[in-house]
Amino acid sequence: MKKQNSSLRHSLIFISLLVATLLFTIYFIYWQNRKLAARRQEMASSNLQLQTLNQQLADSNQQQTHLNNQLHELNQKLVDTNKLRESLASIYIDLCAKYIDKLGKYQTLVKRKIKANQAQELLQIISSTRISEEDAATFLTRFDKAFLELYPTFVAEFNDLLSDEGRIIQKSPTTLTTELRTFALIRLGVKSTNDIAGLLFLSPQTIYNCRSITKNKAKNKATFDEDVLRLCTVIHT
Repeated sequence: MKKQNSSLRHSLIFISLLVATLLFTIYFIYWQNRKLAARRQEMASSNLQLQTLNQQLADSNQQQTHLNNQLHELNQKLVDTNKLRESLASIYIDLCAKYIDKLGKYQTLVKRKIKANQAQELLQIISSTRISEEDAATFLTRFDKAFLELYPTFVAEFNDLLSDEGRIIQKSPTTLTTELRTFALIRLGVKSTNDIAGLLFLSPQTIYNCRSITKNKAKNKATFDEDVLRLCTVIHT
């Protein structure tokens, strides 16, 4: 009985150790699983943050691409604007050259007539209106061409300020009417009726009537003058 009790005691101790070892192993595995789960959750959170950062980076790249495209468009518009300025400068230089050449021919003519004692004939030539009409027509033609090259949408935008029955129709796509020339000069900053009349070779009363009649056709008469100054603020290529 003593031997059996001793053997049973040892067996219980051994079983207890096994149970304790098993419980410790189960706890260790549970603890490791919790650490693993926490690590997986941290990795999932890190992956989510990484995905968010990648998306933000993709959005930033897309915005950068959009900004680069806008910059390219602005650069292209700037290049086109410079080309227009060069074209206008060429027109201005050509016009000046023609007037200088004409002035030189006038001087030669005056000298020849004076030397030939043909003062009366010279006076008739100088008094002729045909020459000034030709000069005025040349200036207006060059002005129309230069202005429409610089502001190709001016006519359409100006007509949008007017009522449907008050819209202005051009005789040709490259020619402005007196009304359009008047407000084209206003758009360029020439606001004085007398100055506009001088540039268009018309009387101040004619320009005054033109401005008044056109303004009466505007959709919004109160802001019409300011609206004209805001026309063609965007450069079109």
